[in-house]
Amino acid sequence: MKLAYSTNAYRRFDLLEAIDRIAALRYNGIELMADAPHAWPAGLTDERIDAIRKRLDRRGLSISNINAFMTTAIGDFWHPSWIEPDPDRRRLRIDHTKRALTLARELGAPSVTTEPGGPPAETQSREEAMERFLEGLGEALD
Repeated sequence: MKLAYSTNAYRRFDLLEAIDRIAALRYNGIELMADAPHAWPAGLTDERIDAIRKRLDRRGLSISNINAFMTTAIGDFWHPSWIEPDPDRRRLRIDHTKRALTLARELGAPSVTTEPGGPPAETQSREEAMERFLEGLGEALD
């Protein structure tokens, strides 16, 4: 069995330092937080992705998962969500997830997690929320 540790626990540190610290704890891998301050996909350059890949290789770590749940770079832990009443806000979540999927492919991560949508707005039925969730998720996976 291999154990991985989330970089989310090291939000006070730069990602490369977080990788070093997790390696020092003798974990086998990391869950990479696809958010600020670590790996916000919209802001990652090819050079930064290469630096992440090289640091992981040097430390002998793999990525167990890309955590695309939180979006504090543009919102908070829950928002923008898949079920936002505002289509522009939903678009932010869809685009973030697409970028996280691309990042997973570039770094060889086997999975990406996302947030479940949060509670529906007071003006929104659970059925409408589920419809928005499935529609957005389907678009992200295209």
